[in-house]
Order: sequence, then C-alpha cells, then structure tokens
Amino acid sequence: MKKTENKKLIEILDKINEYREDIGEILANEEESFANKSEKWQESESGEQAQQLISNLDTLNTHLDYAIGELENIVELD
Repeated sequence: MKKTENKKLIEILDKINEYREDIGEILANEEESFANKSEKWQESESGEQAQQLISNLDTLNTHLDYAIGELENIVELD
C-alpha cells in the first residue's frame, strides 16, 4: 500500500475513534438518564423507546469497534 493511502486510512481510523468516543458518551448519558427514571416510566412507551435507543447506540458502538479493529489490522500490515 502506498504511504499516502496508509496515511488516509490512519486519518479515517482517528475519525472513527472520535465518533466511537462521542457515541459512547451519549450512550452513557442515555443509560444514566434511563436509570434515574421511575420504574413506571421505564416500563412505559417512552421508556421502551429509550431502551431501544440505548440498544441501538450500543449496537452501533459494537460495529464501530469491529471497524476500528479491522482498520488497525490493515494499517499494521503495511
């Protein structure tokens, strides 16, 4: 791989890491907010929507972790 392509992959990796960190912060805030709500609210439609959002953010972070790992492998191979 050319050095310019490798450098571009490193830049992409850095951006994805930043996004992963930002999403992790949002996820933590949503989880904390959910935990601080009453049990009645948690079991309501709004609570179910909040749980789905938390689940989706967690899944997104899992996918980003995978992408980060793959990019790190590619960069290390060069």
